Amino acid sequence: MLGAIAGDIIGSVYELEQFNDDMVLRDQPAADLEDIYFLEAIPYHKSDVVQVIKIAVFVPEENLDQVKSAMFQAGAGKIGNYDCCCFETRGVGQFRPLQGTNPHIGESGGGVKTVEEVKVEIVCADDLIVQVVDAMKIAHPYETPAYDLFKMLDY
Repeated sequence: MLGAIAGDIIGSVYELEQFNDDMVLRDQPAADLEDIYFLEAIPYHKSDVVQVIKIAVFVPEENLDQVKSAMFQAGAGKIGNYDCCCFETRGVGQFRPLQGTNPHIGESGGGVKTVEEVKVEIVCADDLIVQVVDAMKIAHPYETPAYDLFKMLDY
């Protein structure tokens, strides 16, 4: 199907020309486009593609090493012949602990809190996701850690 779409796109290209400050569309034949390679379909078979999950978790700086270590020990962070792979971005998180909570920072029913946190992004095989998320939650200091899961394809 991608080949058919690429053929339609290559079939005609619209070129903008300006005449007296007016923009006009003009049909341009595809014969001039022999060197366009980016439209080629990349063949793959679904059975050949290994699915991985990228986990992004937000951690206070002082707890960063313990959370990363727990996730690595559970099998996350392996890319090719490397392990303990991750990416970190620093930022500020915000929350307000509601009544009945047991916050790591602030008081239950208190006001809005901000805290410097590190967003850690780590990949893991999809068959390890339950163990890795469980390990992260055990090592994380927050009562309810904030995290995202992204399904990815590894070619």
